[in-house]
Amino acid sequence: MDAVTGQGIPMDVREVNKRVIEQFRAGGAVDGMHRERLLLLTTTGRRSGRARTTPMMFHRDGDRVLVIASNIGAAGHPDWYLNLVAHPEAPWRWATSPARPGPPRRTRSRAPNASGCGRC
Repeated sequence: MDAVTGQGIPMDVREVNKRVIEQFRAGGAVDGMHRERLLLLTTTGRRSGRARTTPMMFHRDGDRVLVIASNIGAAGHPDWYLNLVAHPEAPWRWATSPARPGPPRRTRSRAPNASGCGRC
């Protein structure tokens, strides 16, 4: 069984992300995801210096927007997290209505590491 999909078929994460970004930007439904819980985070590559956009689910905690850098259960941090640590100024975009994405919001982001019970 594949650890990524939970099925016998491997999943190409880059292709899935590309499709999700296209569907999100087009303003329609996003296959397999709740559009209202999805954002696009654009980080600056820590080595390349290029813009890298990653779709991810988010949670609200008061005025804060929280994302989890789980890397689909892999031992290392995802690239977007490492990019965010290196360049914490990053725009993100979410859907303000079902019809279209909201304007980009630039914010200084923090990338804290969970430890102990917070990492479970």
